[in-house]
Amino acid sequence: MFLYSLISYTHILKHPPVWPDEAIYAEMAQHLIASNSLKTNLWGETIPHMTTQAMFYPPLLIYLVAGVQLLFGVSIEAQRMLAVIFGLVIVLVLLPLKYKSSSARIGLYSLLPSLLFITNVQALRISRFTRPEVFVIAIGLLALICVHRALNSSSRHSTRLLFLAGLAAGAACIVHQMGSIYVVSIATSLLILRSRIRPVQAFSILGGFLSATGLWLYNIVIHWDIFSTSYQTWICWENTNHSMVFN
Repeated sequence: MFLYSLISYTHILKHPPVWPDEAIYAEMAQHLIASNSLKTNLWGETIPHMTTQAMFYPPLLIYLVAGVQLLFGVSIEAQRMLAVIFGLVIVLVLLPLKYKSSSARIGLYSLLPSLLFITNVQALRISRFTRPEVFVIAIGLLALICVHRALNSSSRHSTRLLFLAGLAAGAACIVHQMGSIYVVSIATSLLILRSRIRPVQAFSILGGFLSATGLWLYNIVIHWDIFSTSYQTWICWENTNHSMVFN
């Protein structure tokens, strides 16, 4: 933990340099604070409706950045410290919090996931700037931990843990669409272990997921035309950029 914190603090503004996405998130957070709307002027008219309602952007990361701005003002250092904190969550989740084996060798091996994260250049890089990856990984790992503990807990605690797992998996999805990987992983695991899952537990995890995503999904449904137009244009724009890079 100390090593991770030291490395992150030393390089927080040096590597990587300020990323364009960080400016977009910061500007959207400012609009959220000022007018309670998710929008950005930095895209101009490249993508329809972005200057009035950026609906296809999953909103949770913008709300987190807005919270940082309310507390510390508009600051790239504070914004990146938010990412560092979520990186620290990953380190803590990977640590063997309940290590009971008497074997020193197994104890050393159990530290490897955290050590690999701390010493991996790309992992440290994503945990130092405000892009969705580190947030999705941290929240998704919490969801997986909740599922694991639920399957090894008493009936009462397992229902609560599965609700928290659904809540965390939903939160990962409204940070970025890649959070759906955790939803698929959890759903597959529960399907394989369906003989151990009672209906109330299944409804519990579904309730947690909908509690996290329901409002955003409802907003998309009632403004479907705006969402679909913006999203399709963004997909075409992304595909064009990737084609230019690889060609």
